[in-house]
Amino acid sequence: AAKRLKMKKLFRLSPEHHGGAGVGTASLLFAWQPRGNFLATVGKNSVVHIWDRHGEAIQDGDIMLKGQGPVLCLEWDSSGETLAILQEGNGVVELWDIKSRSATPLDTNLKDPSFLKWSTSGPELAIGTNKGNLLLYNADDRRKVPVLGKHPKRITCGAWSSRGKLAMGSEDRTMTISDREGNTEDQRELKHPALEMCFAMGKTGKIGRSHAETHLSVNMGASLLLYDLSEPDNPLELAFQSKYGRIVKHCWFDDGHIMLGFSEGFLVVISTLLKEIGEELYSARFHHTILKDISYSPQLKFAACAGDGGVKIVDFSKGFDMVKKPEEVKLTGTEGGYERCSKTGWSPDGQILTVASTAGSVHGYLAKMQIVHSTYKTQVAYLSSLKEVSVVDVRGGTSTTKVPLRLEAKSIALGETHVAAIVNSRVGFHRCLPDDCSQVGAPDGEEYGGRVDAVALNNRYAAVLAVGRVTLHEIESASSSKQGPRGLTAKVFPVLSS
Repeated sequence: AAKRLKMKKLFRLSPEHHGGAGVGTASLLFAWQPRGNFLATVGKNSVVHIWDRHGEAIQDGDIMLKGQGPVLCLEWDSSGETLAILQEGNGVVELWDIKSRSATPLDTNLKDPSFLKWSTSGPELAIGTNKGNLLLYNADDRRKVPVLGKHPKRITCGAWSSRGKLAMGSEDRTMTISDREGNTEDQRELKHPALEMCFAMGKTGKIGRSHAETHLSVNMGASLLLYDLSEPDNPLELAFQSKYGRIVKHCWFDDGHIMLGFSEGFLVVISTLLKEIGEELYSARFHHTILKDISYSPQLKFAACAGDGGVKIVDFSKGFDMVKKPEEVKLTGTEGGYERCSKTGWSPDGQILTVASTAGSVHGYLAKMQIVHSTYKTQVAYLSSLKEVSVVDVRGGTSTTKVPLRLEAKSIALGETHVAAIVNSRVGFHRCLPDDCSQVGAPDGEEYGGRVDAVALNNRYAAVLAVGRVTLHEIESASSSKQGPRGLTAKVFPVLSS
């Protein structure tokens, strides 16, 4: 079960990392790795930084770009192993590998790249240009397929389907759909240039649905175009009230619903079920000057709406008729003032709300916490942040002891003077005293050779159940003739004979 808390500040990546204050809204980008373990950020100084999910810089995670132009696109491939970086005016795309912690230059022979997108289901990377040319790169065999004249003008946006179809929009007010080799399968004229597009599963009202996309939606600013992929000759254009302004961003969520953020500060939800199309299931104005971005957490059913006044968190978990007043998140700067929002997003597991500011900083807020706790006599320990345990005495009269962790614990165990943080096959031991919460033993925790199922502590010993055996050892003593984790005195039950 998950406990929903108010947004808790997890980290702030300062403007110094991104080229200082005053970074423009289009200059500061961030991108979460699909697995949710790493966050990439880049600002006007053209240095890409890779952070862990706690906002700590990883070793060899700085990527110095050779070009001088701003970064236009920052995107991970579907496996989360390669980060592609596209710079304005630079025909070389840097491909940074998470395993080797090194970047490989991909020379596209294109002088004016404008668009970049990884396939959602394969190794293909699409790169478009200001002149409408396209390059398809296969990361598996390193094959390049240039497609000249895909569009006569700048390619503005695009999206891949799960079946390997590439849709792209251009300033020439056309849209193309191509296969993995770049062959055009369909071409359509649009009223206005496409600003963004995405494939998604629409709402059909039928029992049982496939996992393949049924629709392609195209944001044209003034309206939204819906293509039913089974009936491409009958697109549906959806127009909205003029007071909403232009469509800044849209996203599909849940069972065929579309969320739209408008420039005048409105957030609107519509359905794609044919009999419901045209009806607004939800509409509210959260910003009175401008809306910059929207994002959605499917795990929490929270929408984040960024604009003047900060970020508004809208809870849709109880439906569109039971929406309460949204929680407001303001971006606090180093001087105590507030920073303006420019971009928002969620970590893939829905736990961390991430917001970029025009001041050049990136903020992380913890939005969801698992209920993780343990007890020892009258003391209760609980996970109060991703890497923090709080310990209280239920009798009262004493202050809460906060123990910082090195590991992001999946479960914890409490003893008389220690707390154990458990994740997979490792256990990190920490002192739990009012004036001493230091870690004991190996910085990355003790390894037990398999998934740890349970840990019990007293004032001196730890008993660890893993892979069908219980390892008993002293928590801190290191004198031993029979070695256990990090050389501690250890006994194993049952004792396995040779």
